Amino acid sequence: MYNRTVSSTLTPYQNELLTILQEECGETVQEICKIFRFGIANNSHHIEGKSHLQCLTQEMGDILAMIELVKDADIGITNEALAAAKQAKLNKVVLWMTHAKN
Repeated sequence: MYNRTVSSTLTPYQNELLTILQEECGETVQEICKIFRFGIANNSHHIEGKSHLQCLTQEMGDILAMIELVKDADIGITNEALAAAKQAKLNKVVLWMTHAKN
């Protein structure tokens, strides 16, 4: 699933990419908390002129961008491994969700 030929230590570039990905994940969590507190359609308190939905969309896009950069940084994450992990999560969510989609 992972490329075992990759060094066990990270380069400064790889480390920085992972740090930024971590930050973006935290910002996404924060935006979800704002949605639960203030509503998804309400205006953001920290970004003028944007709704919480728009802010969440931006944060999720930031994560997707960072995933691409991390994947391309030769850490050992492959498209195949990501696809398998994604499918496993989709299967698990369908199995364990307590609310129906509709």
